[in-house]
Amino acid sequence: MKSNATSKLQCNATDWLAIVVAAVVVIIAVLFFAALAFSVEGIVVERGRDPAVARAYLKSINLTKTPKGCQVDHVIPLHCGGPDIVENLQLICGPSLKAKEKYERNCETFKEWSKQCLVP
Repeated sequence: MKSNATSKLQCNATDWLAIVVAAVVVIIAVLFFAALAFSVEGIVVERGRDPAVARAYLKSINLTKTPKGCQVDHVIPLHCGGPDIVENLQLICGPSLKAKEKYERNCETFKEWSKQCLVP
C-alpha cells in the first residue's frame, strides 16, 4: 500500500511538472505574439493607441497614410501620461524619431529632454 501511495505522488508531481511546462510555453507564446501585435515595420506602436485618432491626425495634415520612415507619434508619450488625442500627435521622421525614442523610454529622462527639444 505504501508503494501505491508513492507512485500516486510521483504521478502527481509529473502532472504538475507538465502543467508548469505547458504554462511557461503558453506565456512565452503570448508575449511573442503580443510583441508582434505592437510592432509595425520594426517601429513600436504605443499601447492604448486608437488607430482612428491617428487617421484623424493624418487627415488634418492632408495625408491618407504615414510616409515611409515616419511615425505618427505622441508628443507626450502615452506611458508618460500623454493623452491619445489629435492635439498630442505629430509626424516624426528619421533621426528625430530615433532621438525621441531613445529618451521617451524613461519618463524622467523624457521630461528633461523635452524641455530642451520640444517646441512649446
